[in-house]
Amino acid sequence: GFRVELGEIENSLTGMKALQSAAVTYHHKGEGDGRLVAYYVASSTVSVKQFRKHLSQILPDYMIPAGFMRVDSMPLTANGKLDYRALPDRVICAKNDAEYMPPRDDVEAKLVEIWEEVLGIEKPGIDDDFYELGGHSLSAIRIGIHIRERLGIQVPLQARMISRTIRKLAFSLSNETSLIEGRSV
Repeated sequence: GFRVELGEIENSLTGMKALQSAAVTYHHKGEGDGRLVAYYVASSTVSVKQFRKHLSQILPDYMIPAGFMRVDSMPLTANGKLDYRALPDRVICAKNDAEYMPPRDDVEAKLVEIWEEVLGIEKPGIDDDFYELGGHSLSAIRIGIHIRERLGIQVPLQARMISRTIRKLAFSLSNETSLIEGRSV
């Protein structure tokens, strides 16, 4: 229901000193399912928090991209224009190495795989926020289906919506005996 101007987001991103160029696309994954993704060329490392802080001062929340991916250069067409179709489909979110927290056990590793598949991103850390990575109620439903299929655990939608990180979701899965036994709470 909101009008999103991709050029306005791109201009806001290029206002950041560390960025040489930026492109924003809307990745449409299915019926009613899509997200904004920003690609950028930068002279130094920029964290997702830095992007969000900068953009939140300029743009409404619904215009802040869910994913940020650093590229070495922007792909160009034969005419020298930006080739949006040549940008990567799978998004590796911009993170500092210090921010990335890898899975610590099998449950977290399986949840990482599920988030990668459902959200279309690579290497989500266990402390990354589901909503900041582009998650929403439809993707939370899909995650629940995958958890039930792969782990044999029925997780109520409300629990998935409240557990915004893989760490919190894995903790609730491993510490709730009723969930471990396959019964929903």
